Parts: sequence; structure tokens; C-alpha cells
Amino acid sequence: MSDEQLRHFRRRLELERQAVNLRIKTEQEGGAYERQGGEDAEELSAVTERQDQSLRLGDSLSDEFAAIDEALLRIDHGEYGQCDVCGHDIDPRRLEALPTARTCTAHSGRQAGGPTL
Repeated sequence: MSDEQLRHFRRRLELERQAVNLRIKTEQEGGAYERQGGEDAEELSAVTERQDQSLRLGDSLSDEFAAIDEALLRIDHGEYGQCDVCGHDIDPRRLEALPTARTCTAHSGRQAGGPTL
């Protein structure tokens, strides 16, 4: 992968990391204002459901943030754009669609050591 391509993907990943970080912050601030109880069981149930949704979203955003950080580390170590399974280059079109991809298209369903990306 050329230096220009690496700079492009680094910048893209950094922008995505900022966006995810902002979404995490917004979600945390929104949760801080959530009512801690309700006048009745129905209200309490609604609050509990919103809290559960916030937790699931928070987990998803944390996973996304970690994947972005891992991709940036792969750039730093000269490993970005190489398939974790076969070691071949990942098609730049795949990286454009999913900059955190760790596998080539051929191995996208059999990623070693983690979830399919």
C-alpha cells in the first residue's frame, strides 16, 4: 500500500474515531439526565428499557472505537491492509467500505481471532 493510501486511511480512521467518541460522549450525557425512577411500574419499565438500549449502544460504540484504534496501530506497525488469515493485501475498495477490515474478501467469513469484519 502506498504512503498516500496509508495517509488517506489514517485520516479517515481518525475522523471516524472522533465521530464515535462524540457519539459516546453524547450517549453518556444523555444517560446522565435519564430519570432514575418513575411514579409507576409502566414509567419504570420505560426507563429501564431506555437504559438497556443505552448500554447496548455503548457496548457497540466501544467495540467500534477499539476496532478503529486497532486499525491505526496496524498502520503504525506496517500491517494495515494485510489479511490476518492469508497475509495478502486487502483490496482498497474493501478498506474504503470498511476501513477496520482485518481480512480480505475471501476470508471475511473465517477471520482468525475475532469477529467477522
